[in-house]
Amino acid sequence: MNYINITAGTTIIKAEVYNTTTAKELLNSLPIKSTVNRWGGEIYFTIPVSVPLEDDSRDVLEPGELG
Repeated sequence: MNYINITAGTTIIKAEVYNTTTAKELLNSLPIKSTVNRWGGEIYFTIPVSVPLEDDSRDVLEPGELG
């Protein structure tokens, strides 16, 4: 299991990254700088990673999950 730090201003959040193809591509692209957008209770931003959907991917995530 890998962990990354997500920094927004002075806030730093430690996130667990699973051992998937997408996660490996994400880790290889670090560090990432992006502009955050909000939609309802979601926070999202673009990253320089483009991979096919994982077999267990889903549209709805639980609070605290990264997708």
